[in-house]
Amino acid sequence: MRINSYYIILISLLCIKIKDNHNEFKTPIYAIVRSNTSDANLIKVLENPQVAGITYYVGWSKLNPEENIYDFASLERILTITKQYNKKINLGVLTGRWSPDWLENKHVKYLYWEHSDNYVEKGKLCQAKSPLPWDKTFNDFFKFFLLQLKVIVDQNQNIFNAIEITGGSNTNGIETNLICSNKELSRVSFSYFKYTENWKKIIDEFIELFPHTVLILAIHDTYGSERTDLVSKELIRYCTLKYRKRIKIAAFAFTEEQWFNKGNQYADLVLQLHTQSIMLQAIRIYSNISNTNQDFYNMLLKADKIRPAWLEIWSEDVIAGFLNPR
Repeated sequence: MRINSYYIILISLLCIKIKDNHNEFKTPIYAIVRSNTSDANLIKVLENPQVAGITYYVGWSKLNPEENIYDFASLERILTITKQYNKKINLGVLTGRWSPDWLENKHVKYLYWEHSDNYVEKGKLCQAKSPLPWDKTFNDFFKFFLLQLKVIVDQNQNIFNAIEITGGSNTNGIETNLICSNKELSRVSFSYFKYTENWKKIIDEFIELFPHTVLILAIHDTYGSERTDLVSKELIRYCTLKYRKRIKIAAFAFTEEQWFNKGNQYADLVLQLHTQSIMLQAIRIYSNISNTNQDFYNMLLKADKIRPAWLEIWSEDVIAGFLNPR
C-alpha cells in the first residue's frame, strides 16, 4: 500500500509539473492576427492553450471598400472561428495608410512620408500617404463607418475583450504619434494642441459608440524628429479623469531589451501607471529575426513581472512554436 501511495503521489506531482509548464506565464496572452492570416493559421493560434484570445487588425479599406458599401464578412468569419474556441477578441480597425482610396475624391487633405518598418513588416522603404488625422471630412466618414461597425459589436458583445481607439495618427491610425518629416509637419500646419484635441474628440466618440466595451489607447512620443511625452501625458490624464477604468493605456513597443525600463521617456508613460490599467504589445515578430526563442521568452518573463492586464504577441511567433512549453 505504501508503494502504491508513493507512485500515486509521484504521478500527481508529475501531472502538476506538466500542467505548470503549460501555464507558465500568468499574464493573459493575446495573439495579433492580421486580415491576411489564413483560417488554418488562425486555428493553430486559437488551439494554443496559452492564448487567451486574439487581437484582430483589419484595414478600414477592407471593411468599407466603396462609399456606403460595407463588407464585414471577414470580421464575421474571425468572430465565428474565435467563438468556436471560446476565446476573446480585441479589434483594431486601422486607418492612416489603411484608409479607403475613395476618400481621395472627397476633398480629404493628406499627409505624405517615407515609410519603413523593420519590426513587423519587411523594412522596405516606400512612399506613403494618409488622411490628415484632424481633417473634418475624414473624421466624419470614419465616424459614420463606426456606426455600421457598432451593429456587429453589439451583436457579438460577449466575445469582445476590447476595441482599439483609432483614427488619430497616420501610419496605422492607432498610436498617438505622427511619423513624417518636420517639413511635412509644417506644410500641414501641425500643432500639438490641435493634434491632442483631435485625439480627445476621437476618444469621446469611441466611448459613446461602444459603452459596454473596454477601449485601448496606444501612446507614443514621436512627432517628426522630436520626441516628447507631453501629448500622451495629457491624453492619459484626460482618460483617467474622465473615463477611469474604461480605457487601458497601451505601449506597442514592449521588448526584453533594457531600454524599456523605468527612466525611459516612452516606457515611463505606462510603467508609472497601475499595472492593471495598462496593456503591452511585443515590439517585433521575434521568429522573423532569430532561430532561437530565448529573447522572446525573456520578453514574456519581463511582462510577467510587470503584470499588465494582458500582453499582445504576434501570431507568427505562436505558429513558429515560440509559445510552446520549454
